[in-house]
Amino acid sequence: MKMKKFLLIIIIVIAGLFVFDRLIDVIIQKTLVVKSKFHFSRYVTGKKAKDIYVLGNSRALNSFEEDLAEPVFHKSAMNMAYGMMDMQMVRIIALDICRKAEKQPQKPTIYIEVSALFSDPNFKGHDTKTIAILPEYNMYADNFPDLKEYYKKHTPGVYYTNLFFKCYKYNNELFYRNFEFLKKSDADWVLDEVVNSRLIKSTEEMKPFSFSLDSTRMVYMKEILETAKRSGVPVNLYLAPYMPEYLSKIQNLKQVTDSIFHTTGARVIDLSALFDNDKCFADMFHPNRFCIKDLMEALKEKSGPGAQ
Repeated sequence: MKMKKFLLIIIIVIAGLFVFDRLIDVIIQKTLVVKSKFHFSRYVTGKKAKDIYVLGNSRALNSFEEDLAEPVFHKSAMNMAYGMMDMQMVRIIALDICRKAEKQPQKPTIYIEVSALFSDPNFKGHDTKTIAILPEYNMYADNFPDLKEYYKKHTPGVYYTNLFFKCYKYNNELFYRNFEFLKKSDADWVLDEVVNSRLIKSTEEMKPFSFSLDSTRMVYMKEILETAKRSGVPVNLYLAPYMPEYLSKIQNLKQVTDSIFHTTGARVIDLSALFDNDKCFADMFHPNRFCIKDLMEALKEKSGPGAQ
């Protein structure tokens, strides 16, 4: 009798935990995610599509300011980039944009900053080749079918834990970003800093190096472009500016951008040498806010018809 009572208590506790877990998930989705200005949450809760979407890693995040989209492009925009975003996640978001665009009379334009395709020998610790899918994106697994499918295939532990425990997906950085942007605007990630003389000097002392293109990432890019074409979504590939001292060390940038064209059929808008003034940079590879409008105007001028 005592054993039956004990088992009944265990069952009630487990059932209560399941109910509580799902209740907390609903509350978070209906309050925090809806109210947060964080761009991933704005994307999954937004009822109206944007005219322009920007994808890529931190170089994309710092080369396109949403607040300037209207005065420069005369269009609405959302910068969906994130620090160290790899091409797998770029692919997942781009395919979702294309899927939704098939039901829309007015097609958006996608901009992809292509340095997410590169392997940089100087920064192996930050090389996106070593990052399959950052666990932070787990919060939005239910919103992106391809992300959920990726977890099911490559990280089944994450996939099945998500099924049983809805709140597990909130154990990541992006969940806390939602709190950060409850009141603060998320339309602008462009850095305010100006590169210091010590970093300029250390960059000048760097040895010349070459980028390489990862074949798997190129497959993702081809899939994005082919899907976008079928969906009628224009895609513009671009390369954001590098600090002049860093740019001078890259030995094969022209060959790399040419290789992207020969492999995918899409030309790269090469803005890598747009600025020759170090004051336009926060560090070696991130433009800053002081020249961002000039960058966006140059991007618009060289873009395809989808951006006009």
